[in-house]
Amino acid sequence: MEKDKILTYLENNDVENKDVLISFLRSYSDKEIYSRTNLIGHITGSAFIVNEDNDKAMLVLHKKYNKWVAPGGHVEEGEDARHASFRETKEETGIEYLNPLSQEVFDIDIHRIPEREKNGIFEPEHWHFDVRYLYQTSEDGLVNIDKNEVNDYCWYDIKELKESNDVSTQRMASKLESFINNIPTFRRGLRNK
Repeated sequence: MEKDKILTYLENNDVENKDVLISFLRSYSDKEIYSRTNLIGHITGSAFIVNEDNDKAMLVLHKKYNKWVAPGGHVEEGEDARHASFRETKEETGIEYLNPLSQEVFDIDIHRIPEREKNGIFEPEHWHFDVRYLYQTSEDGLVNIDKNEVNDYCWYDIKELKESNDVSTQRMASKLESFINNIPTFRRGLRNK
């Protein structure tokens, strides 16, 4: 169950606002934590995607927020955040081959979404509990972005991301380095398998 994986991750990692997420997970059912109708917030899923050499990561320029982020989005009925991260990434980027590097939660980012009107319906400010998973793909592979969701994509050097002004991006880049160094067979990447 993904809720247990998230709670385990929170117990073992420093996450800003983690008390909010722990309380949220304990207050709502498995189905309610993913529902967009939950006005407190909901779990979303994103993918931190690295290239074959594990030295670059892909970010997309989010159309609505005009910000470079890991691809991902809302969880649909019958999914969990891991499945949503995979589906949303394929939808947003058109990447054909996406290799999950772990079934475990890679990172969690907790942030507020401002209130807004969408399709004539008022949506109050709420939490997004973005659960991220780690994937690998070929940097040379075909990318066909969905212009309804994202404006562009870019492969960034991991060293550059570690120096980013975005704390969330810095954290993921640093975690990648640690992940690679702790799993010797991972260093080979896709190319040498």
